[in-house]
Amino acid sequence: MASKRAQCLGSIALLSVATGLAVTYLAIHAPPKPQFERYGSYALDVIRKEVGLGKGRYLPATHLYEEIEKFYYLLVRIFMDLCEKPFGKGAFLLIFSMTAPAASFATTEAVKPQKHYLLGGIAVTTIFLIGQLICIGAALPIFYIPALAYVRCQRSQEVHPQRAFSAGALPVLQVMQLATGVPGLLTVLVPTNHKYFFAANTWFQFFPVAMIALSFYAMVADNKNSVSSHAVAGMYRKGRISSTLLYWTGLYLMYPTLKYIAEGGRYDMPDAVKLILWDAVGIFFTLLYMVLIDMAADADPNAHAKNAQGPVTGTLKALFVSILFGPGTAMNSYLAAREDAVAPLHLAAAEAKAQ
Repeated sequence: MASKRAQCLGSIALLSVATGLAVTYLAIHAPPKPQFERYGSYALDVIRKEVGLGKGRYLPATHLYEEIEKFYYLLVRIFMDLCEKPFGKGAFLLIFSMTAPAASFATTEAVKPQKHYLLGGIAVTTIFLIGQLICIGAALPIFYIPALAYVRCQRSQEVHPQRAFSAGALPVLQVMQLATGVPGLLTVLVPTNHKYFFAANTWFQFFPVAMIALSFYAMVADNKNSVSSHAVAGMYRKGRISSTLLYWTGLYLMYPTLKYIAEGGRYDMPDAVKLILWDAVGIFFTLLYMVLIDMAADADPNAHAKNAQGPVTGTLKALFVSILFGPGTAMNSYLAAREDAVAPLHLAAAEAKAQ
């Protein structure tokens, strides 16, 4: 059974890596990408003007720093294309609605007292920073999902999700939600021709840096008295509200263009919109792989059988919720159900340890 479980988890990890590599290729590199190629050919002064900046330099005048600066302005220019029209804004909100539960899960697991270092604050920060370069829908499948599969395989006899953290972690996680949510919303809300768009998008590009606070918290946390897993479940349930609103708003913004296309209209999709749609595919599969890992890892009858009863929501129910309220909302419900399912086990373990 252990060997079969390891094979299943290994297969999921390999499939996830392949998915991430495909996403980053199709989103960024697969031709034709005329706009990306044009922006990449611009001189530094030209690309600075494109993103609303004047002449000058922010980094030392060497070739290496010039290329770094140009690459960053290229990222900002891509987001200007993405958020210039309602369809692109809607697509961005759509992926935002799915990324939110994945980010919540990653940050929540990173502050749990028994976490593995592969899922800790430094790892999560690094993965999300890489995601800003190669698409988060590629970085999570390539790095986070294999790490999660490995940890679940190595710790097959432990109850998952692991016991919660102390009450002090709750405000830290709330700050993480604001640090990830606010800059993304500002990128959508601030007009691309506004002088503050560059600042808003810069905040978005570097928001993963705030996640390093997870590591600092872990160094000083006193986890002798953990909150109930029900409290963590409640946090995920609250996340359903934001995921649903993002999903509905995204569809609302995309609807006119989708209707136009359905009626036979021609829509020349910008490279930036193609990128975000492929990115969304990667995030969707990330959520799917998270569920598959749980199904494979929880299947050991010699482990905590009760742990396998609550986590997996019914297929039809999950499909209904995903279509009507969005995959992000369905994932938040799933994560909440998992935390609720293991709460009695963690409570019993804590009581036994106290005796």
